Amino acid sequence: MAYSAIADSVGRQPITVVEIDLDYCAESYGVSPCTASAATGGECYNTRRSCQDLANWNGSTQTYRFIDQSSAVPPGVDALPCITGKITRTPMKIEPGKGLGLRGSVKVKLRDFTIHDRAADPYHATRTAEAQGTYFGRLIARNPFYVGRTLRLRTGYIASPWDWANFVTRTYVIEDISGPGSDGMVTITGKTVLKALDDDRVRIPSPSNGELSASLNTTATTFTLTPSGIGSEYDSSGAVRIGGEIITYTTLTGDVISGATRAQWGSEVKDHDAADQVQQCKVYSSVNVVNIAYGILVTDGPLSASQVPFNDNPGSPDEWDDEKANWLSTYNLTAIISEPTGANKLLAELSEQCGFNLWEDEVNNLVKLKANVPDLANAAVTDLNEDAHIIEKSIKLQDNQKSRISRVLFYYDKIDHTSGDDIENFRALYVAIDANSETDDEYGSERARIIKSRWMDSTNSAEAVATSGRLINRFAVPQKIARFRVDAKDALEPGQLVNLLCKFLQDTSGASVSKQFQVTQISERDTGHSFEIDALGSAYAGLYRFVGPDTLNDYDVESDANKQSYAFIALDTGLMSDGASAYQIV
Repeated sequence: MAYSAIADSVGRQPITVVEIDLDYCAESYGVSPCTASAATGGECYNTRRSCQDLANWNGSTQTYRFIDQSSAVPPGVDALPCITGKITRTPMKIEPGKGLGLRGSVKVKLRDFTIHDRAADPYHATRTAEAQGTYFGRLIARNPFYVGRTLRLRTGYIASPWDWANFVTRTYVIEDISGPGSDGMVTITGKTVLKALDDDRVRIPSPSNGELSASLNTTATTFTLTPSGIGSEYDSSGAVRIGGEIITYTTLTGDVISGATRAQWGSEVKDHDAADQVQQCKVYSSVNVVNIAYGILVTDGPLSASQVPFNDNPGSPDEWDDEKANWLSTYNLTAIISEPTGANKLLAELSEQCGFNLWEDEVNNLVKLKANVPDLANAAVTDLNEDAHIIEKSIKLQDNQKSRISRVLFYYDKIDHTSGDDIENFRALYVAIDANSETDDEYGSERARIIKSRWMDSTNSAEAVATSGRLINRFAVPQKIARFRVDAKDALEPGQLVNLLCKFLQDTSGASVSKQFQVTQISERDTGHSFEIDALGSAYAGLYRFVGPDTLNDYDVESDANKQSYAFIALDTGLMSDGASAYQIV
C-alpha cells in the first residue's frame, strides 16, 4: 500500500526511521587487491580510519538504521531502537522575492548502549577478544569522516508486510555528531543539501595559488607565473586579477601568460610587484541565468546532476527548463567574478536580481527553481477549505506588513568590477514606484527595495524593468500570511499554490472568498498524522497572460477559455469591452 493510501486509513501506526550512510570498503581484508597483512585479530573494520592499505581502498557505503527506543523492531528490518525523545526538524522556508530561503535541518538524539560487535565488525570471528566500549563510541572512532555523508529521515507507517513505499524520505547531509558523554546521549545534526554550498565550502572562482615571478609595469602584455608548473591551474585564455586590476589574456603557455589586455572590466592599469597574487577570474559572457545557477550547483559545486532537474534541452524539458523557457529566457548575463566568492552569496544575488526562488525539496532530494511570477491559466492549484481539508480551529491569518514594497531602485551596469557596490559605481538606475500606495490615503510611507547588480549590464535594461515590475506587482499590497494544519492525507509540498477558502477570508460585503497562497514552510506537527502549513499570499495586481497566437478572434467573440489563457488588447479607457480590467502582458 502506498504512503498516500495508508495516510488516508483509520488506525494508521506512524513510525520514524533514521538512516546514515558512512564510508565502507568493498574489499575483504588481505584478499587481493588488499595487501594488508596484520596478524589474525588485527584486521581493519573496513572503514577509512582503520584501513591498513589506503592505496587499494575501494570506497562504498554502509547504512546504519535507527528507530525509536519505544518501538518494537519490525520483522525483517535491521534497525537499532535507540532514538530517544522527539526528533527536531526545522523545515526549509521559501522567502518569495528575497532569493534564497532558509535551509532545513534535523537533530536526532540517540541513547548510547553496550552491545556485542558481531553485526558491525566484519572480522569479529577472528578477534582474540570481545569489543570494548559502547556502540556509538566505536562507530565514531571508526568513522570520524562523517561530515557531508547522507542522513535520511523516513516517516511513514507500519504495515504487514513491511513496505518502504509507506514512507516519505527526507534527505540531509550530516553536519555534526556530538557525544557520547556522561549522559549517554549522542546527537546527530543534519542539514539540507544546500549546506554543502556554504560560502566557506564552495567559492567561485577557486582561490589561485600563482604569483608574479617578477614585477609588472603598466605596459607589459606578457608575464610569468610562479612557482614552476602552477600554470596548470589556470585557464588557457580568460581573465586574471592582480591587486585592483583585471587583465584579460589570449594565451597560456606553460607558466607564461601572453596576449594580455590591461585594465579591463572598469579597472585601472597599475604597476605590480613580484610575488603579487594572480587570481583566475570566472567570466560569464551572455549566459542564461538558469545555466549559471546550474553551473554553480553542479559544475563548480558539489551537487550531482540528478539533484538539479535541468536538461538544458527544449526537446526534453525538465522543471528548470520550463521556468527558463516561460520566464527567464531573456536573462542572459555578462559578468565577471574577480575574487573567490561564496556560492550561496552568488546564488542569492542571482535569485533576487533575476526574480526567482531556489529551495531544497528534501523528499525528492532535488533543488527547485521557481520564477516569482503570476500563475498562468493552466497552473496547478490545489483547493483547500475548512470543511474537507483544514483541521478545525487551526487557521491564523496575518497581514505581512514587512513584505510591502512601494518602490524598487535597481542599480545595474557596474563600472569597476574590482570595487564595491557604492551607487556611484553603477552607470544605470531603474526606479519602479507604486505612487498610490505611498500616499496618506493608503499606506502613507515609502518601502524601498534596493538592488545593486554586478550581473546585469547595459544590455539588460528590460530585465531590470521586469524584475522590478514583478516585485511591485506582487508586494505593493501587504500579502497575507496564513498558518493552518492539515491531515497527513492532505499533505502539501513547499512552493505549491493553493486556493484557500475559509470564513476568515472575506470581501468588503463580508462574504467568504477564495484567495491564492504559496506554501512557504511545512512542519510535521504530529508525526504521521498532521502538518502545519505556512503560506504567503501570491496574488499579483492584474491579470497576467501571454500574447496569444494570430488565430485568435476578437475579444468580444472569443471563448471564455481563451480569454483566461491569453492577453487581449484593451480599449483606450484601460478596460475590456465588457468592462473587465485590462490584461497585463507577461
